[in-house]
Amino acid sequence: MADQQYRDSLPPPVGWEIQHVHKSKFQLVNVGTETATGVTLNPSGVPLIRQPPQDVTIRGNGGYVEFLMAGSNDGPIPTEIEVSWDGPGSPAIVPVQKL
Repeated sequence: MADQQYRDSLPPPVGWEIQHVHKSKFQLVNVGTETATGVTLNPSGVPLIRQPPQDVTIRGNGGYVEFLMAGSNDGPIPTEIEVSWDGPGSPAIVPVQKL
């Protein structure tokens, strides 16, 4: 039981956050411990994303890639975006953190 609790307390190998940096600038951050390859932010259904990450590598422990996303008359900034990568657990639906 203690071994399982210890494993559950460890950070995930790959984990994601989408953080609002400033105005229309956002970061896709790998909060896990391992590098993720083939990372793609799926803009499907989110027409307000410009320069979405496509097939990039993001190191673990806070590595990130920036992209632009702005609200407009077409709709508000989404509350979540799908992220896929090479590996188990892919894809993931990641909440968008706003300032």
